[in-house]
Amino acid sequence: MKKLTSKFFAALFVLSALVVTSCNTSKVGKNQTPLKQNPEIVNGVLENGMSYYILQNWQPQNRISLRLVVKTGSCMEEEDQKGVAHFIEHLCFNGTEHFEKNTLIDYAESIGMAFGPEVNAYTSFEETVFMLEIPADNPEFLEKALLIFHDWASAVSFDPEELEKERGVITEEWRTSRGLNSRITDSIVPFELKDSGYVDHLPIGHMDIINSISRERVIDFYEKWYRPELMSVVISGACDPKSVKYQIEQTMKDIPASKEKITAPAFSVPVRTEKDAVIFKDPEMPYIQAQFVSQQEDNAPLCTEEAFRKSLAKEIFGYVINARLSEITQTADAPWLAASIANYSETNSAAFNGMAFVPKDGMFVQAMQRLFDEYDRFNLFGVTESELQRAKDYIISSVQQNYDRRSSITSTDRVSAICSQILGGHTCISDQDRYELATKYANEITVDEINALANELLQDRGTMAMIYAPESAELPSKEDLINFWQNYTSEAEIQAYNDDVAEGDIMVRPEQKAQIISKNEIEELNATEYVFENGAKVIVKKTDFDNDLIVMEALSKG
Repeated sequence: MKKLTSKFFAALFVLSALVVTSCNTSKVGKNQTPLKQNPEIVNGVLENGMSYYILQNWQPQNRISLRLVVKTGSCMEEEDQKGVAHFIEHLCFNGTEHFEKNTLIDYAESIGMAFGPEVNAYTSFEETVFMLEIPADNPEFLEKALLIFHDWASAVSFDPEELEKERGVITEEWRTSRGLNSRITDSIVPFELKDSGYVDHLPIGHMDIINSISRERVIDFYEKWYRPELMSVVISGACDPKSVKYQIEQTMKDIPASKEKITAPAFSVPVRTEKDAVIFKDPEMPYIQAQFVSQQEDNAPLCTEEAFRKSLAKEIFGYVINARLSEITQTADAPWLAASIANYSETNSAAFNGMAFVPKDGMFVQAMQRLFDEYDRFNLFGVTESELQRAKDYIISSVQQNYDRRSSITSTDRVSAICSQILGGHTCISDQDRYELATKYANEITVDEINALANELLQDRGTMAMIYAPESAELPSKEDLINFWQNYTSEAEIQAYNDDVAEGDIMVRPEQKAQIISKNEIEELNATEYVFENGAKVIVKKTDFDNDLIVMEALSKG
């Protein structure tokens, strides 16, 4: 459920860097040159069909991140199996050929691994992923970790006693999860993913099935979908790739190949063409949030240079839109508390783009009007040259900073990028290629390219409206909302955006420095506090987390 639970409170207001998009413009050549996988990744396919990916990485020190990726999830369940994919994920921790009952968890804790942050798993619509984070200072730990993967892949016990106990565990997990996020999921996901196979296959499943399904039907799913050709072992950390490859081969070679190999089925969500809306009210909603989005029609994987260029164009577009909305937010008469681009994915095949806002009290309609004005302004007049250049400068600066900090990228991030390639087809390129391609294409992107992209992503103000609100909130009816959405036109003529760029320095440097009146060591933080004669305090802490980064934050009471 990772993609669903985080969406509401975080993902809607975050523009993801380097996401896939589609930009239909004749001014840009269709460069279908494939992106090259990071050459430092050692990968291949075992004789039984299982894949492996190994990447040496040194952050954090003395740690290795491991993933067992299984291309099966809740969408593969039959009608009498809903919830079984998640059920099996649980049962993998309750006994295998080499780790009876709870001895797997006992072993992990004996070498300093905590269940949750370092021993965990998740089940989604289309995949199940098992995660281990182990110390790198003892070769036996890696051998054992691979043996655990071996057992999860082929030798889960399905002990009848443990199976019965786990029914109650999952039921309790379901019961305790029935909070606000769960109610949002129940209401919004069927709307977003309408007429698709995802709608009635949420990973948590149906509790009546979980509590009654036979052991045989659970094993049926495991034997059908836990196949070597649908599995990948991903490892990154302080290790020797050649040695790890040998260990994988030795540990996994006795898993039999499938008699008839299968591929994971593909799922899709029909693209909406008619406007539709859902209004979700709940007593626990703290405020109103609204979003107007369209499903991305071409959600192809980021595996070509053209797709990479489009992803940069989308990031530039998002930067410009967010800057304009932020400018409005900071005015005294702003109708909203926050507004931003909305860009997120619900499944491997369904991504959504548009805008979202949190209106001020009693100003929902005014906020909606202002949002539509900005939709229309961008579609009519597009981006200015100065906005484009500022966005490019920001993107290139960010790319440079990320490249300079490449040695501090964690092994967890490395394995996540490889998993994205396995599950979504997004080529895991090298840091050098990312830097060179991003710098090259960011400089080449034109105003016409951004405008063509905007006309696609902001077309007709979107096709789906989702409103989340407190139960007491006064809102238009669904019918009135759609009517206003379709037919609203600004009473004033929409004008082109004026990019009023300030000249000169942002601040004037003081003629003389303020004096430091005290210096105090904060021992528990290993930090130093300086107090200036004007009352300002500065706390400084030196770290070695990044080799080219200073983080600053300023705040005051009030």
